[in-house]
Amino acid sequence: MVLLKKQLVELEIPLPPLPEQHRIVSKIEELFSELDKGIESLKTAQQQLKIYRQAVLKRAFEGRLTHENIKDGELPEGWKWVKLGEKGNLVSGQHILERDYNFSKAGIPYFTGPADFGNCFPSVSKWTIHPKAIAKKNDVLITVKGAGVGKINLMNIEEAAISRQLMAFSSSEMDIKYIYHFLASRFHDFQRLGLGSTVPGIDRDTVLNYQIPLCKLEEQKQIVQEIETRLSVCDKLEETITTALQQSEALRQSILKKAFEGKLVEQDPKDEPASKLLERIRAEKAAVQQNIYRKGEPSTKQRYKIK
Repeated sequence: MVLLKKQLVELEIPLPPLPEQHRIVSKIEELFSELDKGIESLKTAQQQLKIYRQAVLKRAFEGRLTHENIKDGELPEGWKWVKLGEKGNLVSGQHILERDYNFSKAGIPYFTGPADFGNCFPSVSKWTIHPKAIAKKNDVLITVKGAGVGKINLMNIEEAAISRQLMAFSSSEMDIKYIYHFLASRFHDFQRLGLGSTVPGIDRDTVLNYQIPLCKLEEQKQIVQEIETRLSVCDKLEETITTALQQSEALRQSILKKAFEGKLVEQDPKDEPASKLLERIRAEKAAVQQNIYRKGEPSTKQRYKIK
């Protein structure tokens, strides 16, 4: 809320003795400094979790979660690189006019882009009775246009219409969560592939020709389980960190509240009363105003127009 000048002038504040003000400020700064260090540590931990997540996904698709003694740059025995298009089907989204979708739940859900995405599954905010391109349950939704190129989600509802900003990949030959986690690990690669035009984007061929490491279906499921076990721990830690950050902000407000309620530092009866301080402030203000008035008075010559 923006305060007007008049409101600021009339705003009342608690006024403790001047020595106590100094103690309050000193204590606030001491506590805020400690709080800032704690927040910095929490944010560092958040960043480390992101790095750990990427490391888990990288190791997973190098075969290092299910195999030992793998040489750098080589896939485990029995693995091979295949194109996504060889193992599934890709549906390209199509644009629907604004008049053809609604917010009253008429028809089927309509996803327009990563704004509808959650951490894993999309959330429905629009519907349409005029679907053009349809994604089915367990399809991987891939953002192919705009700044969110490479962001993905997994369909957890029976069907939905998708806009041209999205494509939907399905496979009956591979574990879809294996594909989902693999594509999640390639976000930055898709971002790089999407550069080079006014509106970032990747086309069907880029997705269909994108290579994925293929192993037996049983091992794919094992890898998914290993990934999700590790990432589940990350999720819980991130929740704890997020809660701690929220509590930190609440603690900051609590410190300020206690400070201006006179509960943050001890009061000293030897301190000069605030009433004395107010008397000096009023006297100094009056002296300043009187001085300004005198400076603004016309001189004797000016008053009587003496030449």
